[in-house]
Amino acid sequence: MSLVRYVSFILFFFNVLFAIDAYQTHHLPVSLTNLAREPVVRLANTKLYYEESARDRSKEELSTTIRQIYLLRDKLHNKDSREVIDMALPSLVQLHYDLKADTGHVDMNERFVKMLLALSYVQVRYAQTACAQQKTAEVHTSLRTAMSIIRRALFLSDGTKRDFEISIYAEMFDLLKSNVSHEETAERLAAILDEIRDLEVSFHH
Repeated sequence: MSLVRYVSFILFFFNVLFAIDAYQTHHLPVSLTNLAREPVVRLANTKLYYEESARDRSKEELSTTIRQIYLLRDKLHNKDSREVIDMALPSLVQLHYDLKADTGHVDMNERFVKMLLALSYVQVRYAQTACAQQKTAEVHTSLRTAMSIIRRALFLSDGTKRDFEISIYAEMFDLLKSNVSHEETAERLAAILDEIRDLEVSFHH
């Protein structure tokens, strides 16, 4: 993406975030969309209850989230999506242990961002499969869901990692509004997947 396009995107970035979520409600989800969305909501609830000192509710939400993510993982048919989920799951399991042990204040943000990136990867990977089958509507629906998930991550991130997330979001947004061939769409989806995976891996170094 050119610097001019990137800067232009940033200028209206926060305006389009909420517009896309509103637009998204009028589209039927692809098969994995709801499975990916519910853990996203529950992660937000986990953090909210924790900050409100409702620790038991926070633990319950996180426990349900972990179970739902395992369910999602079992339904994935591609190895790379399962691998990305597997990279993020241990930190959530450790967080659940920390909450149960009540060891003091815990920082949830980085752990949640890792899982949100993994869930967005699953959606983009599904979009890639749909693209190969020339199912344009499903490609767009999966991309919108991935963008919604990345948006959640943005509010928990900072520094260079947040900059990379903005760039990934911008690439998705640009692809959504571009009228390009299936071949170019496939290439750009592959590049987005590489960017998400590279960012995910960076949390483990």
